[in-house]
Amino acid sequence: MLQTPSSSCISTSEGEASAPVDWKKLAPEQIRQIIRLIQCPICSLPLDAPVILPCGQSICRKCLPQAHRRTNITYPLEEKRRREGILCPLPGCDRDHAADDCSSHITLRKVLDAARSALETSRDSTPDPDLDLDTTVIVDDEPLSEDFLFTELMPLDESRMMRGPMQGPRLIATWIVAESGELRYNANATYNYTATEAYKALESDVVSAVREAVERQVDCQICYRMLYEPVTTPCGHTFCRSCLQSALNSARHCPICRHALSIDPQVYPDSSPPCQPLTDIISYFWADTLEERRRGATKQESGGHDIPIFICTLSFPGVPTFLHVFEAKYRLLIQRALEGDRTFGMVLYSEHGNLREFGTMLRIESIEFFPDGRSVLEAVGISRFRILEHGTLDGYIVAKTQTINDMSVAEEEDKEIEETRLWYGARGSSMASQAEGSIHGVQGDRQTRPRTIKFPKSLYEIDHVPTIDLMAFCVNFVRQKKENSVGWLKTRIITIYGECPENDPDHFPWWFASILPIKDSHKYRLLETRSVRERIKICCQWIIMLEESMW
Repeated sequence: MLQTPSSSCISTSEGEASAPVDWKKLAPEQIRQIIRLIQCPICSLPLDAPVILPCGQSICRKCLPQAHRRTNITYPLEEKRRREGILCPLPGCDRDHAADDCSSHITLRKVLDAARSALETSRDSTPDPDLDLDTTVIVDDEPLSEDFLFTELMPLDESRMMRGPMQGPRLIATWIVAESGELRYNANATYNYTATEAYKALESDVVSAVREAVERQVDCQICYRMLYEPVTTPCGHTFCRSCLQSALNSARHCPICRHALSIDPQVYPDSSPPCQPLTDIISYFWADTLEERRRGATKQESGGHDIPIFICTLSFPGVPTFLHVFEAKYRLLIQRALEGDRTFGMVLYSEHGNLREFGTMLRIESIEFFPDGRSVLEAVGISRFRILEHGTLDGYIVAKTQTINDMSVAEEEDKEIEETRLWYGARGSSMASQAEGSIHGVQGDRQTRPRTIKFPKSLYEIDHVPTIDLMAFCVNFVRQKKENSVGWLKTRIITIYGECPENDPDHFPWWFASILPIKDSHKYRLLETRSVRERIKICCQWIIMLEESMW
């Protein structure tokens, strides 16, 4: 029997509702889509040693383009592995990915191995030879015309190829053609077969075997539920976005292998897109389960005014805040925080009486109570937020908030490249090449002479100076002030906030703002930023304005 072809792929986007699928009565395009889900979009073969790209797509490792040297990037300082890049080979992307970000995709590999094993087991089984279980696959690189659908003899041309007959149902036959390299990723397929009850039963068994094998591999190893918005770490492990976000709020290590992660604790879609192959597989096979997860996540996100707000001082991520709690409303706030997840929001007091827009989420680390109900606590900043709506609960403010997330490392690199074009253009390409070395003069794997560090001399120059030089400018200022024994770098302050994080541009601005004796209104700007480079630039502005007595 001749099955009509499909002229386009089935959409499996998470943002679109999927119609219920009758897995016992699959249309040709549905059979074709199952195999397409596990094909490489570059070579069209079944994915082999899959690599996750920063854009969320996956290809075979052998399909990665040749790496090239990247220039005009100095941050992250310690990531010399990021100096090589690849131009994304997928249409519509064209981004210059850091080669180090193109890592093995462990979870997807397990999914592919499970699907391959189920298909091969079904293929190698020996059905009753007396049953008519043959399938002929017609591969269509171009959509078929209506006239073709009614022809008994199929004319084959360069865009159409017939394979078969092959023993087994449509899914196995399509897999065999894909393995042979004769089924291009974007090609459609139609089938000739006799739709006997035995044929239908065998095909249903094969599809069920594939679904069951894959289902065992798509659970999040944090919540042990089916992956929702799967995000893959550079070490290759995949988790639900919300689960990884919660885990990284505590420690920047992979929850499975403990590999150190440079990914921001607040993992968000704009800079860390979901793993598209896993998203497509899950939304195709388990649309109902995915819809339940989506409804639960939406309900949780729109939970109302559930963040208690303490209006007092300026707090920053990764930096301790000490509070003396004596007002009745805040004693109640802290008590409820202790009964929950020990977190609350901190917002700087406004002299004008209005509630400030940006604040920091704090987690209580320790607390000491006094007999009269007062308490002294230490909390540490874990994230930043923006207040969208607010109300009052038992005297204190509660708010609906939006997390302020940093841009991705890749976006950070793009920002530096764009802003330093003028800087490198005025100094020649050799300066751009030298900038790839560290501040200590190591370039690649060979030792070089220390490159020249150029400090900004004006507020204008700050915007165009490499990130590594801006950081060196800040560190040099701190060292000079420490040698001069300034009050804000006394031992007591260092004991509380730690030594200057000279090799950590991510943490430095928060540390610097916590100890520098300038107005909180100037420091408040940091809470709005989404870029490490932008925060270091603000620190440089403070230094220049202090040195030139502008304040």
